[in-house]
Amino acid sequence: MRILVTVDGGLVQSVSVDAPPEVAENMEVVVIDYDIDGVESDKIHEIPQSENPVDTADAFIGWHGTIGITNPNITAYLDKIP
Repeated sequence: MRILVTVDGGLVQSVSVDAPPEVAENMEVVVIDYDIDGVESDKIHEIPQSENPVDTADAFIGWHGTIGITNPNITAYLDKIP
């Protein structure tokens, strides 16, 4: 199973998976963006960077949601990417 995240202009446009709908509907996706220039301070979170809870980095949660598209055809597309 593979997930395809489509981004345009730094914004997530869609999230697709080559899995059956009953599997995809239970998957949660979070996209983290470390480019926080221009992001409002209340939208910036400390993200753990390792098993050490003190080791964090500021980041913006660029997208958070469930899989929107179940597409078995993305397998053929992903197989072409080096």
